[in-house]
Amino acid sequence: MRKFLLTVGVVLSVMILNGCLPMLFSGVTGTWDVVWYLSDGTTGNLVMTLQQSGNTVTGTLTTQNGQQLNLNGTISSSGDIVLNFYISLYSYQMKGKVQGTRMSGDLLGEGYKIGTWEATKRLW
Repeated sequence: MRKFLLTVGVVLSVMILNGCLPMLFSGVTGTWDVVWYLSDGTTGNLVMTLQQSGNTVTGTLTTQNGQQLNLNGTISSSGDIVLNFYISLYSYQMKGKVQGTRMSGDLLGEGYKIGTWEATKRLW
């Protein structure tokens, strides 16, 4: 029993140090601060609010000018995430990897890479 408790303690300690413990309890559900970097050098700050149910993710992306865009997508058990949204008639995807309270990846517009993004989860 002591060996088991010691193992659990070590695993939890490593997860806390790597920022993974919140993912055990809430997944990606919550508010995320997002920065994206477009290929032309433009950067933008956004706020993303997500709700996870199983491997389905829904939510909103709020732009700097207050426009709210609906998000929907999926997350795998390994942390791969794909979020889809539309601006006018154009489709966009945020494809990336969740690592604890951070995620990052590529921004695609109509299937072509147009930049990258990174996000940090708000813990308050």
